[in-house]
Amino acid sequence: MRAGIHHDKRLIFVDNTALQEFRTCPAKFQWRINRGLYEARLEMSGNEPPPVSAPLLFGGAMHTALDELYGAQSPKGAGQAFLDAFQPPPDDPKRTAIRGIEMLTEYWDTWGHVIDGYSGIVCETSFRAPMGQVIHPATGEPWDVVYSGLIDKIVTDPEGNTFCIDHKTSTMQTAALSRSYNMSNQFQGYMYGARHAPGLGFEIDHLVVDLLLLFPRNNKFERHTLSYDEERQADWKKDIFSTVRQILLADHD
Repeated sequence: MRAGIHHDKRLIFVDNTALQEFRTCPAKFQWRINRGLYEARLEMSGNEPPPVSAPLLFGGAMHTALDELYGAQSPKGAGQAFLDAFQPPPDDPKRTAIRGIEMLTEYWDTWGHVIDGYSGIVCETSFRAPMGQVIHPATGEPWDVVYSGLIDKIVTDPEGNTFCIDHKTSTMQTAALSRSYNMSNQFQGYMYGARHAPGLGFEIDHLVVDLLLLFPRNNKFERHTLSYDEERQADWKKDIFSTVRQILLADHD
């Protein structure tokens, strides 16, 4: 079931993208998320979708390779997974196949000893976490709210601490970027899903942002640990309920 309003079930599915779309432009949410007309427009035009940009293609291929690196712990297998996913190679002097293999090799040299100590590694975990009910502001009926998402990694370290990992490939390194992680609604959602989604229910108290920095001549790797207590999660949930009520009212009107 996709994100959007499901009138027959009095149910609304939201994810970080859907919430951002509505907060940016309610009409954009209605047509792109709720009606799903963005993809339909491409199909009806008879045109092929535009090619994936070099940053998105490189980042996506790196995510695929990291799944192999964490799962099989095989740098060679991760390199092949990157090459298979990095197709067709873009015309970008910075984001090349060779650069990708170099980055993976250096990443393993930096974090391999840490990854080797992880257990219970779960990659690319999708979730649907019930959040409770809101009262429709126009009809007074109760509606169920479900939050969905996809977590890069859930791992357990040698001390028995279970936490989420989210990989980010970036060409920027600024103090503002680091601070923005603590304010990320997306990361709050990952934490909530890992804690509350059926089939998960992990006792997780933090998330690690695994940053792969792609500079003109070298690579750099950083990790930022984010901790979200129950009070912050409650505030995040309150903001989502407020947006959901606005969505339902806009749909009704």
